[in-house]
Amino acid sequence: MANFCRLDDDNKVIQIIYLDNNSIKDGFGVEREEIGVSLCKKIAGDGKWVQTSFSSRDGLRIDPETRLRNNTNKAFRAQYGAVGMYYYPDKDVFAGPAPNDWFELDRRGKWVCPFHLDEETGRELTDDEKRFKRCLTYYQIHMLDPYSEEDKRSEWCLAKEFLATDMVTATHGSHPLSHLWLYESGEWERVVKGPQESWVKNFTVELDLAPVAWITRTELNPNYPDIYYICWHMINTHPQGNAHTVHEMFRLIIEWAYTYTDLGNQEISAEIAHKILRIIQMPEQVRNELLSEVPQQVIGLYLAGLDPYLTFIEYETNQPPPLFAEWSDYLYQNYHWKDPNEPVNVSMNDIPDTYPM
Repeated sequence: MANFCRLDDDNKVIQIIYLDNNSIKDGFGVEREEIGVSLCKKIAGDGKWVQTSFSSRDGLRIDPETRLRNNTNKAFRAQYGAVGMYYYPDKDVFAGPAPNDWFELDRRGKWVCPFHLDEETGRELTDDEKRFKRCLTYYQIHMLDPYSEEDKRSEWCLAKEFLATDMVTATHGSHPLSHLWLYESGEWERVVKGPQESWVKNFTVELDLAPVAWITRTELNPNYPDIYYICWHMINTHPQGNAHTVHEMFRLIIEWAYTYTDLGNQEISAEIAHKILRIIQMPEQVRNELLSEVPQQVIGLYLAGLDPYLTFIEYETNQPPPLFAEWSDYLYQNYHWKDPNEPVNVSMNDIPDTYPM
């Protein structure tokens, strides 16, 4: 079925009409939105009509029969335009009402507060507040067998040769995947036990590169006592596999892969980074942009003989470079998290042995 929304003067969806797909095809058998709009006006009267897709959810396309996400097509207008949703023509997406005037729509049709603004008031944050806000989010690499209970993050933590921290005194543990569970919504959420119960606000698998790795995102609770110390501890005891933003994470992956291809580093972390780049085939211009626009991460700083902790106090790099931001839509579309009953995203037998350098 083809779904069309009637909009009121504020672009709020007030009615849905369902049409047979064949009824909106032109003489060449191609579905045309304008044909559907004309039919809707004949059926229900004049007004603003816009097509939507029941298969669109959070920027991903859902198979209408299996209800599983697929990566063959980009979601049409990000979200399904249900009654009560709004259409935003400047972004060409459906979404709910904005929480506040200063929030912006992201690629998934979700509202996010710009990094430099306070979510509640919209005021410009101070430098100290920006540093604190930056610390609340971090990305991690988890090496794993697909959907097993064995998270191999501890192996990454044990890498020593190219690290700029004292691995003898640092605490290295692993959070097994039994700490994760599957809600009916189909999203992985963290089940935080014991003292962690109130300081982890959200945990998601951002990129599913199984059977090689997951790249995850953790958001901490800013109201938890001593949360700043926890932020510091999480990053600085495991700097070799952590970053505050996704673009810094990929800069770190590039640095690790360099130690593998050019310096002969055979540590598991370097090998996995090399495999990740083989999988994603990052375009050379995106790679060059990351190297020129994103500060060195701990491996690059270490190799350059610089203080590895400089990268964790910067806050100017929270906005991704433009080419990377555009390319990351491809990443999220093709390597979104998969249900355990779905095929994994990656077949190691099919990926190239090399990648753009």
